[in-house]
Amino acid sequence: MAAEAFASLAVARLTLLVVPFPVLAKRLSAPLVKRRSVSAAIPRRVGWAVAAAGRHSPIRFVCFPQALAARAMLHRRGVPTMLHYGVAKTEGKVHAHVWLSAAGTDVVGYVNKADFKLVATFPAQAICAE
Repeated sequence: MAAEAFASLAVARLTLLVVPFPVLAKRLSAPLVKRRSVSAAIPRRVGWAVAAAGRHSPIRFVCFPQALAARAMLHRRGVPTMLHYGVAKTEGKVHAHVWLSAAGTDVVGYVNKADFKLVATFPAQAICAE
């Protein structure tokens, strides 16, 4: 699974470099029909593999490529996912963050998700204003 995670990270990073965001957003918005019952163990293992591959790579993989890589790996296993996009403003600067959830569990990027206001999900879901 580690080799798959590293390859998925590389493809995700390349995708973010060459695919315009509107095209990517349209693709991310297409829901995956759940193909089988899913335990939280599969998303946890995929999240661990992506995080480990990212930590041991000479290339820095931030939250967005990690989320895209984990999403691709989970979709190959028939596991539906939800990609969350949030923003935060600190010291006058706007920061963005992406995290991924699947099967009721956090997969990647969730450690500091509470610091960010959720502005979009892929596929889309209603977001309540606070």
